[in-house]
Amino acid sequence: MYPSGCHVLVHQDLITFYLPRLIVGKPPKDTEKFIRCVDVYRSEPWDLAGKFAPVPRCEKGGRFFFTSCKRHKGSSTKKERTAGAGTWVRQNSKEVKNKAGVKVGETQNFRFKKDGRYTDWLMEEHHCCRQQAVAGDEEPVICRMYVSPRAPPDSAARQESAAFVQPPRDPATGDREEARAAVRGEDGRCCLGMSGGAPELCGGVHAM
Repeated sequence: MYPSGCHVLVHQDLITFYLPRLIVGKPPKDTEKFIRCVDVYRSEPWDLAGKFAPVPRCEKGGRFFFTSCKRHKGSSTKKERTAGAGTWVRQNSKEVKNKAGVKVGETQNFRFKKDGRYTDWLMEEHHCCRQQAVAGDEEPVICRMYVSPRAPPDSAARQESAAFVQPPRDPATGDREEARAAVRGEDGRCCLGMSGGAPELCGGVHAM
């Protein structure tokens, strides 16, 4: 059960509950089971889909990642969206407000494009309004990557999303290796620690 009181993660939960805690390196218990620490902009969506399973019972399905987006030099708003040999192209954005009507963040929506053609891979990028969330050219965000609900049954994205292979269990702990990998960077070090508002590798591995 998530903070919203239901079996789905809503935008406000991601922006006001999970993201601030991930930024300061104090993620809620079991966060690593559904929000993975991954450099989203280093890989194409189908590569990520092959490594990480979608979150069960999540609205629209999809995979959640804690990552950083980089701002273009000389721009305070435009951000780089290159991922592998393709690009995440922004479609629109929407302010997220709390019950009092105060803006707490923003959700930007993207569609993946490669070789001049749009795919059926979509992504939401969730930003919080806190100034400490931005350090230099880096801004930590939570991304949700998913296949468009309008994608046809024979869509390549649907096939790519279904290609995930369940990792074997660790014989010592009984846990899936994916769960441990969720809190490690690509070199195996913990990547949930933050320094000055930007993600950093803290050199350890969180206990599971």
